[in-house]
Amino acid sequence: MGPGDSTIKHGYFHVSAKKFTTGFKGKLHLMFFNNQLMSILGYPQNWESYKVGLEKKYKEKLFIGYEKTIEGRLIFRIHKDYKKEIYVAWEDAWLNSKTAG
Repeated sequence: MGPGDSTIKHGYFHVSAKKFTTGFKGKLHLMFFNNQLMSILGYPQNWESYKVGLEKKYKEKLFIGYEKTIEGRLIFRIHKDYKKEIYVAWEDAWLNSKTAG
């Protein structure tokens, strides 16, 4: 970008922890876009016990493939990745829509 260029600078930043322990043990990935938290992916080491805890807290039956939009902007989902590992994700739907393309 040169002087006078009005192009908006875009930047992604990814933070990961292979051994994370706070509320659950497992892997954690945080993705930022232009210094805003865009998504959190948690890979619980013990999915079954983590699921039981979430179900007690939120009083809902959870399953792989579960997805819910909260307050119109936050997406909560449970899926398997390409390695067939279960993850729980919280994503900013608005920010994701701005970065898609």
